[in-house]
Amino acid sequence: MSGFDRRRFMKGVAATGAGAALPAGLGGAAAGAAPAPGPDIGADDLSAPPQGGLFPQGVVSGDPRPDSALLWTRVLPPPEGADVAVTWEVSSSPTFDTTVASGTATATAASDHCVKVAATGLGPDRWYFYRFRARGATSQVGRARTAPAEGTTPDRLRFAVTSCQLWNNGYYTAYRSICGEDCDLLLFLGDYIYEYGGVEPAYGRGVARLDPVDHPTTLDAFRSKYRLYRSDPDLQACHADMPMAPMWDDHEIFDNYRQDLVAPEVLEAGYTAWFDFQPVVAPAEERFRTYRSFRWGDLAEFFLTDGRQYRDPETGTLFNTTHYPGSTAVLPGRTMFGTPQRDWLVGGITSSPAQWKMFGNPVMMMPLRFIDLDTPVTRRLFPQWPLNAGVYLNGDQWDGYQDERRHILEAIESSATENVTIFTGDIHTFWTGSLRADVDTPSRPKVATEFVCGSVTSPGFEDTFPDPGLLSTVGSRLAAVNPHFQYINLYEHGYAVVEVDPEQTVVEFKAVDMLVVDHPVVHTLARMRVVAGTNTIEMLPVGD
Repeated sequence: MSGFDRRRFMKGVAATGAGAALPAGLGGAAAGAAPAPGPDIGADDLSAPPQGGLFPQGVVSGDPRPDSALLWTRVLPPPEGADVAVTWEVSSSPTFDTTVASGTATATAASDHCVKVAATGLGPDRWYFYRFRARGATSQVGRARTAPAEGTTPDRLRFAVTSCQLWNNGYYTAYRSICGEDCDLLLFLGDYIYEYGGVEPAYGRGVARLDPVDHPTTLDAFRSKYRLYRSDPDLQACHADMPMAPMWDDHEIFDNYRQDLVAPEVLEAGYTAWFDFQPVVAPAEERFRTYRSFRWGDLAEFFLTDGRQYRDPETGTLFNTTHYPGSTAVLPGRTMFGTPQRDWLVGGITSSPAQWKMFGNPVMMMPLRFIDLDTPVTRRLFPQWPLNAGVYLNGDQWDGYQDERRHILEAIESSATENVTIFTGDIHTFWTGSLRADVDTPSRPKVATEFVCGSVTSPGFEDTFPDPGLLSTVGSRLAAVNPHFQYINLYEHGYAVVEVDPEQTVVEFKAVDMLVVDHPVVHTLARMRVVAGTNTIEMLPVGD
């Protein structure tokens, strides 16, 4: 979502002048004073970040599997860029008294000297420790986690959810906090890097630290972005502490990009750099396929979806009116996922034996209307109008692809699949609610719940509308038009922590001061629970 679009969006919503009382949990906190800008990181520093070392981007492991772990690092190459021999070790002990798996790999310029290795033969449902050695140096030690075996039901799963981490808009204090959350996994839902950079940032405050690379178009430039972002010590610490299951969104190329308007060599460069730096391996038959699933025993199955690579062009306007049959947003056959991915998702969710189906979704699925034109009266007067007619705020998200959204939700409904829980990034703010295949027919069952988990640093609305009273009014207006929303926070930055057991899923939204480097304040914004079989969100006491 671009800064320009966000400003237009908020101006349009604020112009309604709605003054209704805000439901519990909606709104934002008062703004605090921003600290002085932190130290800059210049272009010459990209290959040797402040903490230095021969493993300057740290370590990370990927999607947990019951018998293996995918391990990643990057080696600082010698000046001539020659290949580097790398050894790796996995142990059940942080002191590496006993090695349970080991091997060698070669870091080459073809992958920016990044290394990905699969450590196999591991036991299920266990923590392991791993490290790399190269050029006479040893990397930091990382922790890898294997998933429980299929056919077993673990007592619990605990994971964090993050997205949207614009480098020059704040510090990664959220990741420092996540390290203390006792999580099994980090679920990352897009915008790991941002194309924006330069001395005068065009997006966000730009008060924290500078990014010397502006709008990359070459492989070297995209890789420079990842080197810079992955140099952050808090992000490195979180990656070393737990596995990550990442997905991309749009800013890994540029804001709201359309594939048909991007030069093929730019797409190739951006996608290649993402795969270089993320602990993900695409199948041989589709080089840049990112959508995939993995199981946590019989407790949960994760479905990570790609909302960018296969989509039809977005509607092209911020406010989309859908009361006439030819409206682009409601045209039959429009797709965000593409048919193969959509069929994979629907088939996977509706056939999964797991108790909970965790759907990682880069853009918000819940409808977000500015004006509701689908009422009992309008349905009688204008039967030719499409379902769910109204003025929608953002055609980049699922509101611009309503036919495919309904297809997915109706498949869940008709199959009587239970416990579909959607986790979403992109919009830089916190939202929760339940979904029906037809939002305007309350007799239709709720088929899923959705938690939009805010941003780590990327700007929400507080930079444009710092008055919490105005943000409260905006939240009130949106909740009045969209009663399926149960919680909206348009101000804070942070992350979500999710704890899952066979009976319930509990989600906590947490805010972190991203502009305070030392001892940032962390507080819980909201606690919510979904009891198995209900698809209903219950608000819980916050407790802090």
